[in-house]
Amino acid sequence: MFCQPVGDGWAVFGTYGGSPRHPAWYRNLMATPQATVEAGTEKLPVVARLARGAERERIWAKEVALVPKFAEFEAASGREVPVVLLERAAAGQGISTSLPGACPAMPTS
Repeated sequence: MFCQPVGDGWAVFGTYGGSPRHPAWYRNLMATPQATVEAGTEKLPVVARLARGAERERIWAKEVALVPKFAEFEAASGREVPVVLLERAAAGQGISTSLPGACPAMPTS
């Protein structure tokens, strides 16, 4: 899973290899946005939200510049690839989905 640092959290991208369907992890996070991201030996609580409008466009443009294949995936899929923000949650917030290794180089402070 590709990620991009955004503020104190991260963005992840539901390209699903150009499939016309959204990936299961995306549907799960939209239904239940509380999750845990595993980075090395750390487990970080996050809350997921969908980036929209100018925020999505800014993050998506940066990612496409880094991984041009993502533009091809979006064109092939016939859908707008979701950009999901994983924002740090308060300790002890309910956690229901685990995203192991989502962002292996995530900052932890």
